[in-house]
Amino acid sequence: MKTKEFKVVDVDDILEDCPHASQCFNEADLSVSFGDACWTLMDQDIFLRCLGDAGLDLMDDEINAEQTPLDFEMKTIYNRLDKLGDSTYIALQG
Repeated sequence: MKTKEFKVVDVDDILEDCPHASQCFNEADLSVSFGDACWTLMDQDIFLRCLGDAGLDLMDDEINAEQTPLDFEMKTIYNRLDKLGDSTYIALQG
């Protein structure tokens, strides 16, 4: 049997110091099913869809429009995701 290794970041690290965004994300009806899993790993595309479910999606023309604390937090979150790259999974604890 061959084990595989990959990069993972915890969702709490992405949402760190973003209390407004964390609340929106935690209260959202996400379009993923967690079932009985202890951990759920998702790629950035699925995570971005979850952010959209939580009302935290950014339009390209709004990226530099930091006007409210939530806007600033959203820009912070998207900057963190950009730094991760596409090969890092996001882990949600069940």
